[in-house]
Amino acid sequence: MAISFPASPALNQQYSYNGHTWSWNGTYWQSVGTIQGNSGAQGIQGLQGTQGLSGAFAGQGIQGTQGNQGLQGLQGFGYAQLQGVQGTQGTKGLQGLQGLQGVQGLQGLQGGGFNQSQGIQGLTGLGIQGLQGAQGLQGFGYAQLQGVQGIQGIQGIQGLQGLQGVQGLQGLQGITPNSFNGSTVTSLIENINVVAAAATGTVNLYTNSGSVMYYTSAATANFTLNITGSSGGTQLNSILSNNQSITVVFLNTTGSTSYYLTGISIDGTSQTPLWLGATAPTSGIVSGIDAYNITIVKTASATYKVLASQTGY
Repeated sequence: MAISFPASPALNQQYSYNGHTWSWNGTYWQSVGTIQGNSGAQGIQGLQGTQGLSGAFAGQGIQGTQGNQGLQGLQGFGYAQLQGVQGTQGTKGLQGLQGLQGVQGLQGLQGGGFNQSQGIQGLTGLGIQGLQGAQGLQGFGYAQLQGVQGIQGIQGIQGLQGLQGVQGLQGLQGITPNSFNGSTVTSLIENINVVAAAATGTVNLYTNSGSVMYYTSAATANFTLNITGSSGGTQLNSILSNNQSITVVFLNTTGSTSYYLTGISIDGTSQTPLWLGATAPTSGIVSGIDAYNITIVKTASATYKVLASQTGY
């Protein structure tokens, strides 16, 4: 059948008939192609994959298989081509089991006496590294299939906690004697507080530093002796209880002038001592050592009887 084109067309005017289109180029009607067909219907949605089973103790459940993706709808007829089916995803490999943790060793007994034993350190467990899962297969096809996703491996079992070691026995505490009653002592060794100084003014004798004090340089003047607990302020009154006594000795070096002890104080308070022979010294020995032996008896708080003697060597 002959086609009846429009008369007196304008430049680039188009005319369509029976699915085909022409355009007027100023001289003749030129074909511009066939009209494209209608778009195809949407493809059916793929089924949802089955949910994976829940894992056993300490393990993670297996992941369900992923559902197949629905087919892509067909492209409308004409010049367009069909698109290929997308492939399924590959299988993921199993994750290896985690190794067991070693049992912690028992702690040793604490030693008796002064030196205590330490417990044995527990052994550290050896764990086996899990195997790497296999890589999923590459999909096939024009638009290749994606490999099936692999199953996730089961997590390893946690190692057992080591047993707590047994607490050691506490060592015996040493005995600190406060007194001897009816005991026999073969010998006692006593520390002496030796001072490289010359006696003059007030000399402090600290009983916590020793009951015997020795000045090694010759005295330069007459002096007094103050007897107290310590240089830190501890008083003898706080050390002695009522009806207790202490004996101290002061060794004074003398030169060509026989300087001597003229007074005794306790915790800074002057005392009236009872001297051997009822006579207080009036001089010292020349170029020797005078030993002043002083016994203090506490009868009440800050109240004392003081017995003193001087011996020249």
